Amino acid sequence: MVIDGTGTGTLIELLAECARPRPEHDRILTFTTDWECEAASRAILATIGQERSNVQSPPAAQSAASTGHDEVHDAFLVDYNFRLSAEKIQWLHQLAQSQQIETAQPGQPSKLVSDDDVVTAVFWVCLRRIRSRPGLDGTPTCTLNRFINVRHRLSPPLPAHYLGNCFLMLDESCSTDGLDQPEQHTKEGFAREIASAACILRAGLNKVDDQYVRKHLAQFSHANNWANTTIHEPDVVVTSIRRLQAYQDFGPVLGKVADFEILPYMNPNGVCTIKPDRGVNKSWEVGVTLEKEAMDELRKDPMFGWLVELGSPLQIFRPAQ
Repeated sequence: MVIDGTGTGTLIELLAECARPRPEHDRILTFTTDWECEAASRAILATIGQERSNVQSPPAAQSAASTGHDEVHDAFLVDYNFRLSAEKIQWLHQLAQSQQIETAQPGQPSKLVSDDDVVTAVFWVCLRRIRSRPGLDGTPTCTLNRFINVRHRLSPPLPAHYLGNCFLMLDESCSTDGLDQPEQHTKEGFAREIASAACILRAGLNKVDDQYVRKHLAQFSHANNWANTTIHEPDVVVTSIRRLQAYQDFGPVLGKVADFEILPYMNPNGVCTIKPDRGVNKSWEVGVTLEKEAMDELRKDPMFGWLVELGSPLQIFRPAQ
């Protein structure tokens, strides 16, 4: 990809600004980015690509793993939009922050669990009951891949409105043994599980600094195939574009954006996209793509159902006639 979700959001803002009428005395448009800024940002990223990567080559057992980049959306996959309760996410968020504070070790980074961490944890926890595979030691494991915008994590940081591609994929894995304990099927047990997962996600994210980003990005300039990078096909992918200003007003002719969808950008099976906030209420919209049987299992999960206010099928692709 040459542009990521944040860049897409910037493009939407620029196009909306061009489409809206302006008063006669104010015809000069002021944009959030310009070509000089873009060129300077790309030059910084180019120098990172020339640095030597300290990322170790993956074990041989993982080298043949698929990345999912050659796979496409097919008839066996089902797309659904889920709207999660803002009130319940807020409650889980508060619980996760309390747990993080109680278990924090001296000297640990102070950034607290975010609401994005919590929603990501919800789908990791719910889908790891459905999607897992044996790890290197044979233990059933569910690997989560999380897309992270790293513009502000570089030093010096890239502009927030840089149009290009500037994210990394952060992996977290957990064993799926013992997921059928009775207490995990209660609201309280489920909440503790979400809080624990959210704390793990935040701890991993707190480690992503300038050096981490540089090592991660540099590997792609030296690897001759995907198997020689740290990127492999996960069981669950979560990406968040919650804060994108996608629902823009394009003026009196085009009007306001009614809906916003992103076409699949990798093997979509197991991909969850936290969608932009509509600004109407604080509920969380998440698009999920799974095989039909897995989607049925997710929708029947009583703990997941407790969080969901509305679920509706989404047809991105129509079958060929």
